[in-house]
Amino acid sequence: MKDIKFEEVVNTKKQINELYTLLKNRAYGISHKELPSFEEHENFVRNNPYKHWFMVIKNTKAIGAIYLNYDNSIGINIVSMSEKIMSECINFAINNFSPEAEKKSKISKDMFINVHARNYEMIEVLKKMDMKPIQLSYRLPPKDQNEN
Repeated sequence: MKDIKFEEVVNTKKQINELYTLLKNRAYGISHKELPSFEEHENFVRNNPYKHWFMVIKNTKAIGAIYLNYDNSIGINIVSMSEKIMSECINFAINNFSPEAEKKSKISKDMFINVHARNYEMIEVLKKMDMKPIQLSYRLPPKDQNEN
């Protein structure tokens, strides 16, 4: 798609604001239950924890973000999911980056995508693209919830 571009996150005020808007509009979150404050978000962006991080831009409008972690996982968050946009994001990652070297039980030899368990729309798009699931992860309750 010629109208899809990938803009590297370099911590400009505009990007921080756009990323916060995307975060507020995200339907599924894996890393947080509650929306962080803008200040927390700004600090997170300025201390970029990702190996690579890009905003997904369609016709000059931010429609999502993609990041690559040091464990070869890829996070993709798109406001309006489609097979074409997902394909562009995956192809961008594959064509521009190589996986980190495999470390048994620590780093997969392949890049992989983390998906929220209830993000059925993204799961269906990935299935249509012939992607295969490799694991399910479950969050354990905090220790204080287990005590009587």
